[in-house]
Amino acid sequence: MSKIEFTRRALGAALLLAPGAALAADEGPIIAAARREGRLNVASAAPGEGFPKFLQAFRTRYPFLDVSTGLYVAPTGQVLARVNAEINAASDTFDAMLAANMAAFVSMTAAGRLMRYDSSQYAKFPPMSYQPGYWGAAQAIGVIMAYNKNNLAPAAAPKSWVDLLKPSLKGGKIAIQNQASGTTFNQMYMLEKVLGLEFLKKFAAQKPVIMATSA
Repeated sequence: MSKIEFTRRALGAALLLAPGAALAADEGPIIAAARREGRLNVASAAPGEGFPKFLQAFRTRYPFLDVSTGLYVAPTGQVLARVNAEINAASDTFDAMLAANMAAFVSMTAAGRLMRYDSSQYAKFPPMSYQPGYWGAAQAIGVIMAYNKNNLAPAAAPKSWVDLLKPSLKGGKIAIQNQASGTTFNQMYMLEKVLGLEFLKKFAAQKPVIMATSA
């Protein structure tokens, strides 16, 4: 393989190793290559404090790698747009990507845009939460409704997703642009699977206010 491919495999392997995991016999050269490279470039859409804590644990285990200089943090849509643009231009700079949209990983795997790495850690993942050699789920996200009690009495608040179709709730709702937010993409995908395409069409007719991100 080329030097670039070897380096990416080296850094990707290091990222996938869990703290305390013993190095497999064939990972010695990978760690050695990571030491020579000295840097890991990550594109991340992870919200909240979890990912910085993960990076800190990674720094502790691999102090010879710079994981700050090449760190890019943005909403899922922006992360995917930048990574795919770099791949299209054959000038990709990122070694690893975290985005809250499983569909992107499925399509990128099918298109040959992800490098294969058979991590021993996949054996610890729940079924259907990973594709061996290519990606694994980093987190599970619960999506719930919230309402403004100053504008809506508790008795009138929606109790289910179907309640959002009530005429009294037309307008005034916030929906996240699924092209920008991976979490919303997955949410809408599941709502269509459970409630059908007609639900989504009726929801659109409620004239929700479309926002780019949940923040």
